[in-house]
Amino acid sequence: MAEYTANIVKFIMEIFPMIGIVSTATVASIATSLLRAKFKKSDPKPSLEVKIKKLSSSLYDSASLINEVEKEIAQKEGIVVKLQKDADTYSELSKLKKSEVEAITSVLQTTLDKQGDKSFWSGVIVNALFFIAGAIVSVLVSFLK
Repeated sequence: MAEYTANIVKFIMEIFPMIGIVSTATVASIATSLLRAKFKKSDPKPSLEVKIKKLSSSLYDSASLINEVEKEIAQKEGIVVKLQKDADTYSELSKLKKSEVEAITSVLQTTLDKQGDKSFWSGVIVNALFFIAGAIVSVLVSFLK
């Protein structure tokens, strides 16, 4: 259980830096676009319309990156939930007393034994039917010759 909890904590610690990286990348993308627009050689003073288009493009790119990161985080949250459920299950199993484990094992063994007996007798019946059918076909073939 401690291993699963450690894995969950490690996983969460990996997610949070990604959010900071995406935020920094977004700001850097917007700043780069604005600086590029300001220092562009071909057009010393871009029009307001050009600046707005570039800003819109940068915001669109940032929104796309944020959506991708949100999807990844949602997937990883699903993994965390599954790991937590597994950890809870293993924790509950580890709390079982020896007598409880023996009782559960006994019930399962009895069920398996009953199924084994049924399977054995059904196999015997099927084999007997095929034997009888083979004998009948053999007799019929010998009479037809």
